[in-house]
Amino acid sequence: MKKFKRFLALALVLALFSTAFIGCGGSSQTAQTPSAPSQTEATDGQSQQKEPAGEVITLRVAYHEPATSPFHKAWEEFGAQLEEKTNGQCKLQLYPGEQLGKGADMVSMIANNITDIGWMVVPFFPGQFPITEVLNLPMMGVSGSKVGGKSLWDLYQITPEMQEEWAQGMHLITFTASGYQFLNTMEKPVFVPDDIKGLKIRVAGSVPSRFIELLGGSPVSMPPPDMYEALDKGVIDGYVLDWMGINSFKLQDVTKNAMTMPFVSVPKSIAMTQSVWDSLPDNVKAVFDELGGAAGTQLFGAAFDDCCEPLRSDFLKMEGRQINEVSDEQKALWEEAAKPIWDDWAKTMDEKGLDGQKLIETFREIVENNSKEIN
Repeated sequence: MKKFKRFLALALVLALFSTAFIGCGGSSQTAQTPSAPSQTEATDGQSQQKEPAGEVITLRVAYHEPATSPFHKAWEEFGAQLEEKTNGQCKLQLYPGEQLGKGADMVSMIANNITDIGWMVVPFFPGQFPITEVLNLPMMGVSGSKVGGKSLWDLYQITPEMQEEWAQGMHLITFTASGYQFLNTMEKPVFVPDDIKGLKIRVAGSVPSRFIELLGGSPVSMPPPDMYEALDKGVIDGYVLDWMGINSFKLQDVTKNAMTMPFVSVPKSIAMTQSVWDSLPDNVKAVFDELGGAAGTQLFGAAFDDCCEPLRSDFLKMEGRQINEVSDEQKALWEEAAKPIWDDWAKTMDEKGLDGQKLIETFREIVENNSKEIN
């Protein structure tokens, strides 16, 4: 009986010890917590599979347009779509207003990964992208940014030599173009080519610069942020630019005359450092391909095109401002004056082993087709 009582006491002690041990977390079983759901509920009540975001990739984007411009808003839209389509895996960090460097240095900034993505104004780099400069020929009939950017992209798709000129330590995402650019002056109104004589005109690109020179003017190369002061101080008499650029840099304050006949369009591009592109996951590359290319020409092109009429109207409301309308006869004079520039460009292409005249004809046909489809 005593032995039985000792056994019972021992059993009771062991039971109490075991209970205390389990209460302190000593069990070999772990507590079960709710796992993160692998599916999310769609708005229609059906579940849809979403890939995990993984490590977040943040890419820097540099451009010279200010944060107040429609172009900056277009970048915000592009970034929002990129983030959504990659389920938050890839995001953009925007640096407007030349925060990372000058627009004139953008090629080296991209190639050397000072920025991951950059917006380049092609004429800032004369001779480096010669085929792309076909858009920069004067009086080519490019009516807006969406038409110009899409036409460049279409030409790029069918021209291996043009693809090669963009393989310079960078991966091309899409093309953009200026809105139709026109002549603007502070004092002297311009209607016909002879009115250019003696004027100092800021213009982007070697090709339109030669055109201004051919007409008896003095072409001046100058980044947009410097133009206001140059006009105000009389360093230049006028400039060639589109409505978005005029508004972005407040040039309407120092401009009295606008001649809105499409004078020239400026080719531009968006590209990524090649090593950065190579490091991206395939699914992120696929989203860039989807949002860039032809689709990108329209997203960014709308930033230039949609603001034209409102800004034109605002300009006319300012005291002492006028828009110089060009007649069909006067326009024909400009087109005739531009032909020697086309011929010179074609000869330059011929010297590079290309058929310059065929490139012009092909591009003009592409522009004509896109003008019908987009406008």
